[in-house]
Amino acid sequence: MLIDFPIVCFILAFSADVVYEAGLAGSDWSQFAYILLIVGIATAIAAAIAGLVEYSIIFDEETTQTANAHMTLNVMVLVLQVVNLSFRGYAKDNHYWRHGWILSLVSVVLIAISSWLGSTLVYTHKMGFRNPVRPNNF
Repeated sequence: MLIDFPIVCFILAFSADVVYEAGLAGSDWSQFAYILLIVGIATAIAAAIAGLVEYSIIFDEETTQTANAHMTLNVMVLVLQVVNLSFRGYAKDNHYWRHGWILSLVSVVLIAISSWLGSTLVYTHKMGFRNPVRPNNF
């Protein structure tokens, strides 16, 4: 499952930010968060491409609405994390940006909502199964 990688990377990046911000560890943790953001963004782009392929086979309106909400949230997360990464890239030494944890927190909340929508797509609307249910007129 391709989507597991960006989810884990973004949640771990937030965790690393919290650990560093709380003073529980050294600057290695902010660098760890920076690397996790790079990996998370790269794998999120790959997952988005796979999601667009599945999006192209949606046949009914209810599934389309759920997929649109899921896609919108995921794009918002990706944009937030790219902004987060770019501000950290301008920081010196340990890639620490004081407000990075806030963007990471917002992203984790959006990921939770998007994951719920994604599970609805899979388990309720049967997206991702080999033989999707098609309307009678196809």
